[in-house]
Amino acid sequence: DPAMTRRGVFAWLLDSTAVAAIPAILFLDAGAAEYGEGWFANLVGPVAILASTGVGLLLALRRHTNPIGWLLLASGNVLALAGLARAYAGYVLEHPGSLPGGRAAAVWDTSGWPLLFAGVIAIAFVFPEGRLPSPRWRPWAIGGAASFLIMLLGGLLSDDPLDAPFEELAPFGVLPGAVHGTLQAVGLL
Repeated sequence: DPAMTRRGVFAWLLDSTAVAAIPAILFLDAGAAEYGEGWFANLVGPVAILASTGVGLLLALRRHTNPIGWLLLASGNVLALAGLARAYAGYVLEHPGSLPGGRAAAVWDTSGWPLLFAGVIAIAFVFPEGRLPSPRWRPWAIGGAASFLIMLLGGLLSDDPLDAPFEELAPFGVLPGAVHGTLQAVGLL
C-alpha cells in the first residue's frame, strides 16, 4: 500500500530528525563552555528525545490512524529543537560571530517553552482511543491550541529581557511589555 509506505517513511523521517539533533546538541553544548547546559541536561535531554520518538515511532508504524504516535514524534522533535536552540545560542555567545542566528536561537530558548507542553496536552485530549471523547470537546481542544499559539507568539515578539544566560542579547521587541503580559495572561488562562 503506497499510503502506508509514505506514512512509514514520514514516521522514520520524524524519528531520524530528532535523533540526529542529539550529536549536534552535545557538540554545540560542549563548545558553549560557561553558557552550556552541563552533564545532567546533556543526559536527560537525549533520553527524553529518544523515549518520545522511540515510542512515537512504534505507535505511528503499528497504529498509524491513532494520532498519539504522531504527537509523540512531534513532541520529540520539539524537545530536540529546544535543546538545539539552547546549545546553539550558548555556542554563539561563547564564540561571537562564529555562526549566524544566535539571537534567534536565544529568543526561542526563552520563549519556545509552551511547545514543550503542547504534545502532552494534545495527547491528554485524545487518549486512549486517539480521538476526543465527544464533539463537545472540540471547542476546548481548539481553545487549547489557540492558547499555545498566543503564548508562543507573545513570547517570541516580546520586549522582555531574555532568560539567563542570554540576558545580554536583545529580544525581538516587537510587542511592548503590556501587550506581551496580556497575551501571556490570556494564553495561560
